[in-house]
Amino acid sequence: YEFGAGTGHLATTLLQNLSDGLNHYYIIELSAELAERQRQHILEHTSPEAAAKVIHLTTLPEHFDGIIIGNEVLDAMPVERLIYQDEGFQQIGVSLENDELIEAIRPLAQAELIQTAALYFPPLPSYTSELHPAQYAFIQTLAAKLQRGGMIFIDYGFDAAQYYHPQRKEGTFIGHYRHHTIHDPFFNIGLTDLTAHVNFTDIARAGTESGLDLIGYLPQSYFLLNLGITDLLAQIGSPDSIEYIQAAAAVQKLIHQHEMGELFKVTAFGKDIDIDWTGFSHGDICHKL
Repeated sequence: YEFGAGTGHLATTLLQNLSDGLNHYYIIELSAELAERQRQHILEHTSPEAAAKVIHLTTLPEHFDGIIIGNEVLDAMPVERLIYQDEGFQQIGVSLENDELIEAIRPLAQAELIQTAALYFPPLPSYTSELHPAQYAFIQTLAAKLQRGGMIFIDYGFDAAQYYHPQRKEGTFIGHYRHHTIHDPFFNIGLTDLTAHVNFTDIARAGTESGLDLIGYLPQSYFLLNLGITDLLAQIGSPDSIEYIQAAAAVQKLIHQHEMGELFKVTAFGKDIDIDWTGFSHGDICHKL
């Protein structure tokens, strides 16, 4: 089961490389346009037999029995933005002024959010950051529906100590528009991609409190190296070929600590399964959660 399959590239790669024992590949996708793009991409880049195993869903199934994959799914979920002022937490919301949307600060009333903010936020004046109740509830829901299997999430984020470091006083909430970083959340509404990093401590807590086994948590670089990405690179061909140089550059971006290798993390949960989690064999940093 894949959430947020985007253009279908990951699904295509998995369908091409997974064993013939795969029965179904479910994609949970709310956008009809994206679902059609995914179907076309999969049809064009896999065999008809593999494409026939793909089933699109617009709602969650009653239960999961298999592997759940979420690649850059958690960061796209709504967050609650809070600011610590006058020894209390206030909520950063939206208001309308002169027919324009503006940020509005109001008292935080939800007791659960106040409790969570007190757990994570440093008590510093004007310290601003995010909480992730939607992500937490999402993991809880999946855990309740998972009968047997695993869950793997790949996303950019930190453990709580890094996320709520006193020096990160503006949080991680940001916008992206045509490869540009946008700090105004009201810029090109509907076209700007608004996102926030993932608090993986909160994700781990949601899973374990819901009865899941925490398998591991590590940087993407270790995960890919554990799974043999350099061995795959060696199979490309001669090191002086164009194909090899292009592949090497792509691998460098995926595993280098100043690119995606360190910022992106991978975490996994399991329930009633006993398998070799090779991707977590070295470099696990669960102790930081």
